[in-house]
Amino acid sequence: MKDVEVKDQVGDKNKSEKEERMEISPEVEEKYIVEKKVRTHAKEGEEYNAEEKMSEEGMMDINRAANKRERLLWQYLMACQQSKKKVKADKDNDKCENDEMVTTKEGDGENAKRGFMRDLFTTFYGLTAKAYVIGTQMPGKKVDTNIVSCWAAVLNFEEAAVEKGQQRLFLYPDTMNESIISEKNTNPKRVEKFENRLLDVVEGDKSLMYMKSFKTIVVPIKDGDHLYIMGFDLDVPAITVIESVHEGISLEDMTDGGKTYASKGTPHKVKHVIWSYLQKVSHPKAMSLSATKPRLLKSTWTTKTEYTDSGVYAMRNMESSKGRTSGFDNGFRNDDKQRETQVQNLRMRYACKLLSSAANVSGERTMKGSETTNQNLQRVSNDDINKAAAMRVQKFQKKLDGEYEKIVKGLEDIKGEEPKKQDAEEENEMLKLKKDVKGKRVRNVIMKPNKTLIQMEDAKTIVKKFLTFRESRPFYFPKGKGFHHSPDDAIVSLPPWLFEDDIEYFASKLEKAGIFGGLNYYRALRLNWELSASWSGAKVIVPTKFITADEDLMYHMSGMKDYIDGGRFKKDVPLLEEVVVMKGVAHFINQERPDEINKHILEFIQKF
Repeated sequence: MKDVEVKDQVGDKNKSEKEERMEISPEVEEKYIVEKKVRTHAKEGEEYNAEEKMSEEGMMDINRAANKRERLLWQYLMACQQSKKKVKADKDNDKCENDEMVTTKEGDGENAKRGFMRDLFTTFYGLTAKAYVIGTQMPGKKVDTNIVSCWAAVLNFEEAAVEKGQQRLFLYPDTMNESIISEKNTNPKRVEKFENRLLDVVEGDKSLMYMKSFKTIVVPIKDGDHLYIMGFDLDVPAITVIESVHEGISLEDMTDGGKTYASKGTPHKVKHVIWSYLQKVSHPKAMSLSATKPRLLKSTWTTKTEYTDSGVYAMRNMESSKGRTSGFDNGFRNDDKQRETQVQNLRMRYACKLLSSAANVSGERTMKGSETTNQNLQRVSNDDINKAAAMRVQKFQKKLDGEYEKIVKGLEDIKGEEPKKQDAEEENEMLKLKKDVKGKRVRNVIMKPNKTLIQMEDAKTIVKKFLTFRESRPFYFPKGKGFHHSPDDAIVSLPPWLFEDDIEYFASKLEKAGIFGGLNYYRALRLNWELSASWSGAKVIVPTKFITADEDLMYHMSGMKDYIDGGRFKKDVPLLEEVVVMKGVAHFINQERPDEINKHILEFIQKF
């Protein structure tokens, strides 16, 4: 499309790109600092940011089609791809990951002056992406890993507005690549290389190198031809491997491999480097992370597109990740056709997000370029003098419009199904409850959220029964007899450590929140196992003294005494020094025997 080249928008051809960036840097610095705080474009970009609303989870709405501004940016990006001059390939020339020749040597370097080689994304710290790289977001192309790095920079920019200690840190794919985790390196060398790459991720802010501002670390991993991510939740701790490609990660990849580093799978090697670095900077969670095993998140679907879309899935999983398996939802549909529509939509919208983000110091210039290009396209398409050029432009526009309309139609179909699906799920759930739950009063508790189990008995009575339970048997609800069966008018006497004021306080809280949520947690222990899956196999590796009571309901749960006395407890707590079973005491030992508990604690501390 010679007649609509975007090279007119690249500025002074006599200046190098480096000179151009150096020239704008002083102007951009102050604006960049302000924008990093508020995460919006000044003036011209405000309209765009008002339209670009994230979901409540802080993620891009996967089912919203591109708006007018995004379509202009996408059109501009596609026009940049058209401006490449075709020359004979040279084996010595560089290639991008998508095997597109980036020829600047032949033709007197004309492509370097065209929109094809334009820096469309530039962070203040110097991370850049040219138009041909961002162009790998086009359908059917394998996303260049540099795009994933830019996406991580955008996400980090937005996380700056999150409270310290709750932020996520998104690494770049080359922050943890094969050259770093290789067994050929010594562990100190691996940590040193990782530290150098990490400095680029935090944009030179050495205060962030201690990692104490971050709750979660998200690591994109490039493994051969595809990308997947690892999420490190430093609070829990938990390590989750998220893969969307069918058979992308094998069981062999997930193996701990024994004692040698070389025998470990990639996720365990990555974990080892992260843990080693956290140890080096004296991170408070380093010790607990050492006993945490990476867990593979099993999706209800996987794509079989031979890794072509793995970069898009990785970008989506990055913004969706909180570091743990529970509650993870990237929004993709199980239906292959619907998911393909979502992927194509994200390809367009992620590219536009990069171009328009406040993290992109070239963003304002790119937006202006998109508007000028649109005007040029309209002018040429209406130009009767050059009919050949007009036909090429019209063909170009028709292709873009066709792709967009196809995406919009697919998204409308998805949105049209959502209410129906939700209604069906609710109806099935209600039918299930009607079949499973017996007894009118309990059924009302579940079917009508505004009613609670408290209405079956007085809240004070429930609190009294629970706090005074002291029997050498498990705690249970006899069928048809309600909470800790006894006549409703039976007098529950309080022990010396419990007062009526305490009962009043606890009962007032119970009346507001209800009791059913707490009970359901224990009723569903076999179903909600994922909540504690990250601790599976974890060990307590500090000196320990365990104190329980002979009338504690927990001590008499099925299998608990065998676990404590039979050696399995000692296996999970290798440094266990003593187990104390207090006589004549129930579950609330701190309140019932405070002096004895204090004595046990002081005796234990004085050993060290």
